[in-house]
Amino acid sequence: MKYQRKIVSELKARLALEPQFIQIVVGPRQVGKTTAVKQLEAEVDLPSIYGAADTAGAADQSWLSTKWAEARALLKNNGCALLVLDEVQLVPEWQRVVKALWDQEKDHTGKLHVIITGSSALLLKKGSESLAGRFEVHNLLQWSFAEMRDAFGYSLEEFILQGGYPATAGLRNDEVRWKDYIKASLIETVLSKDVIALSQITKPALLKQLFVLACSYPAEIVAYTKFLGQLHDVGNVTTLSSYRQVLEDAYLIKTLNKWSGSQIKARASKPKWIIRDNSLITALAPYALQQIPELPLYGRLLENAVISHLLKLVPEAYYWREKTNEVDLVFQYQGQLYGVEIKAGTRTCSKSGLSAFQKRYPDSKVLLIGAGGIAIEDVLSAQSWVW
Repeated sequence: MKYQRKIVSELKARLALEPQFIQIVVGPRQVGKTTAVKQLEAEVDLPSIYGAADTAGAADQSWLSTKWAEARALLKNNGCALLVLDEVQLVPEWQRVVKALWDQEKDHTGKLHVIITGSSALLLKKGSESLAGRFEVHNLLQWSFAEMRDAFGYSLEEFILQGGYPATAGLRNDEVRWKDYIKASLIETVLSKDVIALSQITKPALLKQLFVLACSYPAEIVAYTKFLGQLHDVGNVTTLSSYRQVLEDAYLIKTLNKWSGSQIKARASKPKWIIRDNSLITALAPYALQQIPELPLYGRLLENAVISHLLKLVPEAYYWREKTNEVDLVFQYQGQLYGVEIKAGTRTCSKSGLSAFQKRYPDSKVLLIGAGGIAIEDVLSAQSWVW
């Protein structure tokens, strides 16, 4: 039996209810969106129609209408049916067509469940206004350590070095092929195909350079002005900021602002660059994988992996810095303010940053992850915030 991600049971629960909303599954390439919806189709007792917009001749509005009509035809004999539209962002103005078809459902008999998948947050941005109040979102991101361990037997070090793209698991013992796959099938495809198709990118070379630079500073606080000095293409802070958002929408990176209690100050702060999956860092790094655990980069990889995982568990996160004191991650969860420090290695490290943060915010709760604190493996295995 193939490994089944949690999203399958979540969608199955939605299909047991009245079809009140369109279910949208959105996330990066090659994390198992198509596999998940096909597993769902096989498990539920519903007649279904599946359509992939990335197949030949599919990416037009008439294709959407045809698939919808095929699913509606199933209702005549069954009263309930499922329609799955995969990679729908490839259809021009898909949101207008889907809105019209969905709004017509109230005039028909039968219960039609609709699931849409897409590989970019731009899918939601372009469709959110047209489909307002008509959809629920399920984010399906890169696989966690627990998933890679349970499905493929990954050790913690393998996950830290090679990340959570399931298609690469079979290549993990062939470093040359593994790196080539990450660079060609993931990074290059997303930057050259997906992003360019969905965004107005006037300087594609600059976008790629920004991503490569970000991968060389994982979990570090770096100003745009520092990046500008290292870029070969001409750009400015405004352009870099807009391209950073594009990279976030493609689920390649996430940037953290400085915690200050003020949204205005936070937006004006230097960003902390988090790469969504460590494989994107190590595939581009000028080191053999076996060298990295002995390098300072490994500590950054540990911090990046922990923060990237925690970003799946908490709604919004920041970093904190005041003079020489710094806290790696700050967030609010169920009304409680947390400050988190992440330490690599085996030696217990100074907690001065956490002490300063707690002094500044007396009601906060501070935690150390790693050396002398909560085990990194335990945090990366967690499915929810429990500390």
